[in-house]
Amino acid sequence: MTIPDQLDAIYTLHNGGLVNLSVTTVSGPFTPPNQIWIFGTEGTIHIEAGSLGEDPKVTGGRKGDDAMSAITVPDDKRGSWRAEEEFINAIRGIEPVTRSNFTDSLKYMEFTDASRSRGRQACGFTCPVRKLRPVSHAAVPPPMGEAT
Repeated sequence: MTIPDQLDAIYTLHNGGLVNLSVTTVSGPFTPPNQIWIFGTEGTIHIEAGSLGEDPKVTGGRKGDDAMSAITVPDDKRGSWRAEEEFINAIRGIEPVTRSNFTDSLKYMEFTDASRSRGRQACGFTCPVRKLRPVSHAAVPPPMGEAT
């Protein structure tokens, strides 16, 4: 497999908040849900996404709370994955591109490329990545503990 089916990332937001992101493309009845944990100085938010078409479960808690509780996302704040649909509709002149403009798409690809190449090297990175270069599989060192 050349594209990983699992991504676990721990990162820091510009404002200092910590995020623990776990995403997998593995599917089946016993796979864990995709999760995002955002840890801030005043509280924590947890987003758990199950299967496609199922609303994610959002919970949160503030400093001093005894437990996290459900957070209801108002209908006008809900969204869904429409990148491809929006792109095709923009080509057809039906709607403008509002989510996946060129700049945002480039940032996404920078993050994706850096996650893949740096993850293989077991090191961190900072976004935006200023100097991205393709990493060949031959240049990637073997996992720790394996002979070279």
